[in-house]
Amino acid sequence: MKDVIALDIGGTSVKCGLYDESGVLKKKWRVSTNTNGGGKSIFKDIHASFQKEGIDVSALSGIGVGVPGPVKDGTVHGAVNLGWETVNVPEALKTELKSGVSVYVGNDANVAALGEFSKRGEKVDNMLLITLGTGVGGGIVLNGDIVEGAHGGAGEIGHMSMDPEGPLCSCGGHGCLETYSSATAVKRMANEGIKVNPDSSLANLSYIGGRDVFEHAHQGDALSEGIIEEVAEQLGRAIANVNTTLDLPLILIGGGLAQAGEYLLSKVRGSYQAACFGTSCQAEIKPASLGNDAGMVGAFELVMRRG
Repeated sequence: MKDVIALDIGGTSVKCGLYDESGVLKKKWRVSTNTNGGGKSIFKDIHASFQKEGIDVSALSGIGVGVPGPVKDGTVHGAVNLGWETVNVPEALKTELKSGVSVYVGNDANVAALGEFSKRGEKVDNMLLITLGTGVGGGIVLNGDIVEGAHGGAGEIGHMSMDPEGPLCSCGGHGCLETYSSATAVKRMANEGIKVNPDSSLANLSYIGGRDVFEHAHQGDALSEGIIEEVAEQLGRAIANVNTTLDLPLILIGGGLAQAGEYLLSKVRGSYQAACFGTSCQAEIKPASLGNDAGMVGAFELVMRRG
């Protein structure tokens, strides 16, 4: 039985996993992501880690890769967090490894969605995964497979326009969901809020992180509570907009902010129910279950499904 390598390439680190073909994780490790010089050393560093971990590339049945950017036919177009513009990932990785091993590539959020889908106990063929981190990512599974879209950009729910006159987004647009429901947005709203609400308990902190806002909301801080309400309101409405079109039975919420658990999810469900239409209101909104391993599990699934 041959093994499979699963790679989840992120802007900070590359999460690597070695699986057997039955899906058992044999070992996992991380490689720091060096984005200097247009991210040219990323594949070299991955190769070096293979050598350090004693990976025999010739004994692999395939390598699955998740990358942060639109992917079409193995080519990522504009992985800004990696310093990449247009990169044919299979070609670049196989050149570095000096191997003809099969390489399968997908957008990181889509791949994570496939990972979550593969491990769900529910018998569903269609679902949406939303990740709440530095930004807001999304991955759609229809009929048991990820949806890439005509140009590889499907599922980018974080850049759904919620208010064209809203805050400036990193994409250059205004009022994207990311500007309301990401960890970055929570920090921005908190730092803006303490300027006009100096009595907030958040004003006593030298640095405000997303977790701080949730903790202070639990303690009854009005500013923190208002921020969480805004996060949930916008996210619930965005999910309703997506699901009015797709009528998915299951929506999973993952990422760092999702660690707030039911405190956040209950508010998101309330917002969703206020905005949903028709039969799509029957959808369940639940927490994702795989945490930081979702991308690796999904990359493994890419190999097993496409190999």
